[in-house]
Amino acid sequence: MSVVIVVLVAALLHATWSALAKSTSDRVAGFAAMSTVSVVLGAVGVAVVPSPDPSSYPYLAISGVLHVVYMLLMTWSYRVGDFNQVYPLARGTSPLLVTVFGLLFLHEVPGRGQLLGILLVCAGLLALVFTRSRRPAPAWPAVASAVATGVAITSYTVVDGLGVRRADAVLGYVFWLQLIMGLGFLVVAATVRGRRVLSFDRTIWIRGLGGGLIATVGYGLVLWAQTQADLGTVAALRETSIVFGAVIGAALLHEPMGRQRVVASAVVVAGVVLIV
Repeated sequence: MSVVIVVLVAALLHATWSALAKSTSDRVAGFAAMSTVSVVLGAVGVAVVPSPDPSSYPYLAISGVLHVVYMLLMTWSYRVGDFNQVYPLARGTSPLLVTVFGLLFLHEVPGRGQLLGILLVCAGLLALVFTRSRRPAPAWPAVASAVATGVAITSYTVVDGLGVRRADAVLGYVFWLQLIMGLGFLVVAATVRGRRVLSFDRTIWIRGLGGGLIATVGYGLVLWAQTQADLGTVAALRETSIVFGAVIGAALLHEPMGRQRVVASAVVVAGVVLIV
């Protein structure tokens, strides 16, 4: 039960920082600010906590690259689509793919109830994409970008799930990952923007720094949970962030949340209950 609570808290934190990223006018700059937090926290952390086992280093390197790709894809997705469109599709793609990977390669076989719960979570999240009030169907460029983002999420989830189990030091793995991916995104942003990457207003700095802190804590909780439960279950539970995201989108981003969206969210909750 403690794993469930931890992952649900992580889901709330993820929805919160994602909404902050969506509401930021310059998202490249916003992610650069978040990456600055990752670098600072990572540098401090690696200096004071035990280092992960060397066998986890390749996973850290690959995950760092995948996280940078994920941030770039999410930046583009938020540019071409609405938050309540791209966020559920990106998050909903991941648990099914992670579960399939765990079944095929890690021999993690979920029980019938858990499998039904995972399928309900995926179905509910996908239904949230296609139950929009403003248009009958989502914009396909946004859908393509969101699905690509979901594949990136799946990739780093699997890599980190394998890596953190070899690390023998969850905090060490978390801090090294934050340092690597933060530096990676800052290098990419500086390559694209040059010195202009640091030329943004105070509001973007505040949102980016706050989002970076929230994201770091949230993903640290997920990595810990992956050492306590199978990857598919953790991934599915984490995707309940879209329920929190729907509420945040309606309350703060003023995006519609009609009856069908409420029903789809209830399906997600039912899936979580079955997983538990």
